[in-house]
Amino acid sequence: MSDFKSFDEKNQQITILAELGINVDNLSEVKEFCKSYSKVVLENEPDVIEFNFFYSELDREITLVEKYKDSSAFINHTVNISEGGILEHQFQELVEIFSVKSIKILGTCSEELIKSNEKLDLTFDYRQCAGGCVRF
Repeated sequence: MSDFKSFDEKNQQITILAELGINVDNLSEVKEFCKSYSKVVLENEPDVIEFNFFYSELDREITLVEKYKDSSAFINHTVNISEGGILEHQFQELVEIFSVKSIKILGTCSEELIKSNEKLDLTFDYRQCAGGCVRF
């Protein structure tokens, strides 16, 4: 028997959907980077729930799906990828391999998260949950 958890504006989980263009020709290099970057994020950030890259060879695009426990977990990630952060080198490699097409942030974000994102040189599309549930 499955249990259901309501997924609404009270849920603190943050999901990121980033659409990325691929800037290099070698798809195996891209896949290796995706595996290694995901691994280093999960090893260094215990409040990351999911960090997966999905590719379309035809479109030469990647969809990056990131799930965080809450706004604080995502803020921690942005600190880690920023200058002086423990993932700065890996993030610099990411921005060389990919170009950011769009970033959607799904969930109820704290004001602190929104303000911290203003410091980044990226455009975010914030979307709040209108209702739903998850099975676990």
